[in-house]
Amino acid sequence: MHPILHVIWADYVQRVEADYQADLAAADAAYSEYLAPYQTARDQAYEYWQQHPDDPDAYSAYQQAQQDLDNAIAYANDVRDQAYAEAAARRDARLADPYQDEQYATQEADAYAAYYSALDQAGAAWAAAEQAAYDEWQAATNAAESAYTETESQTWNQYLERIDQLNSQLEHTRQILESAFMTAWSNALRDWTEMESEAWAAYQRARTQMLRPPPEGQRQTSPAPVEVSNLLAMQVAPRKRSDRLLTHRHDLEFAKKVLGLWADWAWSKVFPNPAQQVRNWLQQLRQSKNLSDYVRVLTNGTVNFLGMPLQTIQFLVLATALDNFRYSKGEYRPVLLTSAGIKEDKPYLREVRLRSEVQNYSFDLSGIRGLNVGKVSFKLEVTNQPDGNLDLYGNGQDPIEVTGVVHYKVEIQFTNLSFNSSCDQSWELKYDGGVIPDVTTRFGSNFQ
Repeated sequence: MHPILHVIWADYVQRVEADYQADLAAADAAYSEYLAPYQTARDQAYEYWQQHPDDPDAYSAYQQAQQDLDNAIAYANDVRDQAYAEAAARRDARLADPYQDEQYATQEADAYAAYYSALDQAGAAWAAAEQAAYDEWQAATNAAESAYTETESQTWNQYLERIDQLNSQLEHTRQILESAFMTAWSNALRDWTEMESEAWAAYQRARTQMLRPPPEGQRQTSPAPVEVSNLLAMQVAPRKRSDRLLTHRHDLEFAKKVLGLWADWAWSKVFPNPAQQVRNWLQQLRQSKNLSDYVRVLTNGTVNFLGMPLQTIQFLVLATALDNFRYSKGEYRPVLLTSAGIKEDKPYLREVRLRSEVQNYSFDLSGIRGLNVGKVSFKLEVTNQPDGNLDLYGNGQDPIEVTGVVHYKVEIQFTNLSFNSSCDQSWELKYDGGVIPDVTTRFGSNFQ
């Protein structure tokens, strides 16, 4: 772009210099044309006097003609010097403000239009390629997550079915063992009862044969309790399900929910109470189809920015910077990355993290009527709070809820000045253990 502008400028300087030299030549021609009759009259009077040296009237006529020529030369010099000065002033004024020249303004506007048209095409190609890559990645991710979830669920269900089979087999075996145990226990109790009865009868016979029988002892009515394993409690419990954590991208919709409102706010600071003509111009400017159309409306508009206060100029530069960024960086999309799933059989949110790179951008505001700004540098930085590991568990009834704020900050530099502007975008997250957390983003606010 700069070589083209250099060629346009060199061509313009050459045309201005040619016009300046033409003005000088015209002044010289006027000078010579004005003096010609006086020089002719002086030459004729001199020739006549030479032919008639004794004629005093001839000499007086020659002296008068010479005086007239000298006066004419003095006057013509003043006129030519004035013409020279005016020509130099016109040349300097044209060089100082080349946009008064329609040809130069048209050539530069055409050059910028071609440049921004190429930028639009490159940006559109990049945005399409980036969107296609993102869509392909998202489709592959969703397919992989769906396949993983389906496979994991099938495997888990098979595992639970196998556990049910094992428990059924265990229950059958337990019943068999319990039946055998009860049979053996009943037989042992019967044998104990018979043996105890025989022992008690022998005890009574022995007592009755004694001269003085002792007091009868206490009879044991049942055997001592036997500690046995509680077969009813024997059952296989399934293991805990494996942790399932998936990462998802959540678009902050920066261009739709933040950038446009930010630029609207900046323009409202430039024109707090715009007249109808300014409103019409702003509407046409903000509805431009692409960047080249935007630059054309901005540079060829009827609004004159001459004499604006510095703070208003800063808002104007901010507004045009945000608009330029919207047209030229349409593919920029900051996102929130969430990692969530099931852990220890509970909904689990591991982290929320912002993914955004610092954006550096520059553009040229030369050619805007009454505004001597030139090249503008634009830097956008984005931060998020909270950001990083959260390690939150759900209780199985209420969803995990998190609120946060994304903070946008731009730093703008032009000429020898630098200033900042910022705004916020809040977001809310809810997660109940499903596949994807629900993230809601708000519109931009708190513009400064």
